[in-house]
Amino acid sequence: MSFRSEVLRKVGYFKSDIGRMGTTLLSDEETEISMRILKAIPKAKLIYDPSAIVHHKVDTQRTSLTYVWKRSFYEGISKATITADLNLATTRTALTTESDYLKYLIHVAIPSRARRILNPKSILQLLTLLTSTSAVFLGYISHMRGRL
Repeated sequence: MSFRSEVLRKVGYFKSDIGRMGTTLLSDEETEISMRILKAIPKAKLIYDPSAIVHHKVDTQRTSLTYVWKRSFYEGISKATITADLNLATTRTALTTESDYLKYLIHVAIPSRARRILNPKSILQLLTLLTSTSAVFLGYISHMRGRL
């Protein structure tokens, strides 16, 4: 991900209360700054280039269900942190991508794995999807509850 320096000078830099901090797996700093950019510069274009290739080294500990649960739980906390200060209309707009992805999970990804339940790979994928989705939801709710 990259941003033009003049854009960052105008809207500010990444917030320090979200994103990775030590062993805390908070995230979404790129989502939050993108929302600020679009609010401050309505005609700005944020471009996703699916042809870009990025190589990541993933430690084996990050492939465990325990890690998926923890990482997803903190994802929910991050989303709650970002949306807590927004008004309802802005929150709906800000979470459109997440909402679309959740609909895809519920209507396509999870049912397709459930239909192939006898396939060991599908069982693991289904378990991972259910674990991650429920952890995001619980992280979001637990953080929002603390703010009420």
